[in-house]
Amino acid sequence: MDSDTTVVQPRSYGRREFLGLGVGAAAALYAARVLPQGHLSPQATSYKYAVIPPVVNPFYQPFPGAIKAAETAFDTGPVAYELPDEFTQDAENVILDGLAAKGYNLMAIQPADPIAGNAEIARLVGSGIKVVCFGAPPAQPSKALFALATDVKVAAHDSAVEVINLIGGKGNLVHFSGDVSDANTAPRIAGVNEAVAATHGAVKLLETVTNDDSPSTAPPAVADVFAAHGPQINGIVCTAYNPAAAVANELQKTGNHKIKAVGIDTATDTIEAVKDGYLAGTMIQNPYGMCYLSLYSLKLLTEGYTWKTTSPFFVNSGNAFVDSSNVAHWQSVQAQLTQKLEATWKSYFNAPS
Repeated sequence: MDSDTTVVQPRSYGRREFLGLGVGAAAALYAARVLPQGHLSPQATSYKYAVIPPVVNPFYQPFPGAIKAAETAFDTGPVAYELPDEFTQDAENVILDGLAAKGYNLMAIQPADPIAGNAEIARLVGSGIKVVCFGAPPAQPSKALFALATDVKVAAHDSAVEVINLIGGKGNLVHFSGDVSDANTAPRIAGVNEAVAATHGAVKLLETVTNDDSPSTAPPAVADVFAAHGPQINGIVCTAYNPAAAVANELQKTGNHKIKAVGIDTATDTIEAVKDGYLAGTMIQNPYGMCYLSLYSLKLLTEGYTWKTTSPFFVNSGNAFVDSSNVAHWQSVQAQLTQKLEATWKSYFNAPS
């Protein structure tokens, strides 16, 4: 990890929970805070960049590398990189407000909560800070420039289709997803359900399991499903990391190569499980591109570029399937997602006048 990149070291994975305050209470809390007033323009002489995910999680492992590459490519100077260890908007706001107080005026943020996070973004932008989002979009309308993230419904649908094809287009499927409080869970469930429905009854969804996306809750949730349905299961689709790791461990522990399971993302144990044949594949997202292109966009803003009014707020960062045929070079597969986006990225912007 580059010593010039400001990083808060991970302490724990944290539990994925959303802000427990009501919207009214949250608004009162935000109103009580005062952010420093700043002004950002192409003529400004001092730019300070920051990248803030919502929690420590293996999904963000590519971010330090992407930051290092962006620092070199775009001459940003050191980029602050800080992660809360609780998946709450309160915890993230502590970091955001602290960075704002230190003069950081260019921020790439994944809000922990779409509504409360959007209120925080409005406050930041109101103080002169430029904000782009990655990973998950805030509620709209938003003062953020855009949200570069996975279309999670599409990715989950694609994962389910891969599993359905692997089991020959018929049989029984189990879906392990994330916490119901995670805004990504509902569209992921919808994507898998659509893929199953398209088989017109040839594939039966035995169970959709939620509230299992932590290192402590995933293993018992997976064990319970195997105990309840074991011999009936033909395929498994995982649309959250921790249950994918638990499924791979369970299949490896029992030496089960019959069940065709597809995981998500590129954590080391997931990739090794694909190499060893205990996962049939994994649906990878593009976290590297989310980070790198967010910083590229912030750099363009310092040069006087502006986001076109005709450009979409949500931009799909892409997904791709990795299996035994390409797992040895999965990094190249992921890099292609970024390269494809970068080739036309400036087309979303108006050039400086």
